[in-house]
Amino acid sequence: MKKWGWIWTLCLLLAACSSERGAAVPAGTASPGIGGSAEATVTRTIDGDTIQVSIGSRKETVRMILVDTPEINKPGQKEPQPFGAEAAAFTRKLLTGKKVRLERDVSAKDTYGRSLYYVWLDDKMVNRLLLEEGLARVAVFPPDVKYVEDFRGIAAKAQAEGKGIWSLENYVSDRGFRESPSPSSSPREQSRQ
Repeated sequence: MKKWGWIWTLCLLLAACSSERGAAVPAGTASPGIGGSAEATVTRTIDGDTIQVSIGSRKETVRMILVDTPEINKPGQKEPQPFGAEAAAFTRKLLTGKKVRLERDVSAKDTYGRSLYYVWLDDKMVNRLLLEEGLARVAVFPPDVKYVEDFRGIAAKAQAEGKGIWSLENYVSDRGFRESPSPSSSPREQSRQ
């Protein structure tokens, strides 16, 4: 009985992966499969964790996998979340106009239709750099978990050092960023110090 349970689970996993891959690739376009990569040019940054790229003649909106930066244009929000502008500026300065390598995990698209990738600039992964700078938290959405343990270690180090988003008490949660963090001082006051 255990043998068949294991085989059944494997079959379901393979079916899910193949249907995910098939559903995510528009007809007539080449897109990397699971674990594949593509070369692209960054044409615009939307916020800290979302960019627009050109892959050949095709334009795509890319959401970086396993990271979440504070929002700068959240609906119903008058101002950017703390460190949202800093994360967006970091990504803009680092990537605008640059050639990058996009690395796929398992899923091709998120629920908003954005392409999911790890973004590499030369030999540095931008997802990882955002965590190192304290500009992002780890956001896990299985099955895209290739670097999750590494990322958790990086985020823990940034948190221990009180970098960026971690400098605000009770700001980061498992579900994102709290609307009313309890800072010892605001980000604007910290930048003046």
